[in-house]
Amino acid sequence: MRALEIDLEARFFAKGMKKIDIFIADFKYTELHSLNHIIKETMERGDITTAAMYFLSLQKLCNKRIPSVLETIA
Repeated sequence: MRALEIDLEARFFAKGMKKIDIFIADFKYTELHSLNHIIKETMERGDITTAAMYFLSLQKLCNKRIPSVLETIA
């Protein structure tokens, strides 16, 4: 999972894109469970801001509120 994050950050700086845009592009077709896991790991590292951005992206992708994700990362 960490290698994926390093890759994302490398592309983030190389392309000058917002991290959130890369998250949406890379995980658009990934299972919700995998997204939940990424959000949970991000929170466990103490990066609450990024975890919140990921969560909002997840909601945007699903076009609805997702209470189960909140329970997963709580």
